Amino acid sequence: MARINDSPGPGRIRFDFLAEHYLRADFGADAVRPKSANTISHVEHIVRAYLAPRFGNEIAEDIKPLDIDIRIRAIPFEDVAVIVAHRLYTEQEPPIEGVRRRPT
Repeated sequence: MARINDSPGPGRIRFDFLAEHYLRADFGADAVRPKSANTISHVEHIVRAYLAPRFGNEIAEDIKPLDIDIRIRAIPFEDVAVIVAHRLYTEQEPPIEGVRRRPT
């Protein structure tokens, strides 16, 4: 299990540091639950293109969940559609009735 507080840091953690830690811990080579290459690229894109530019310099614990939710809802439809389609066709457990899985 990855821990972000193992080494003492200089004060409170900024969002950009926490986001990069999250990407390494949950989507890196040693993730507890390995993810597909497509999932990794989609999540990295959302974090780096939309969340980090908006919240990067803010203290992570000062950001409200609603702020993140609002930012995610503002993501252009094309990016969201790709992520949702990928999850529907490859990762849904159990598969949604009537939706065929893409062969892996």
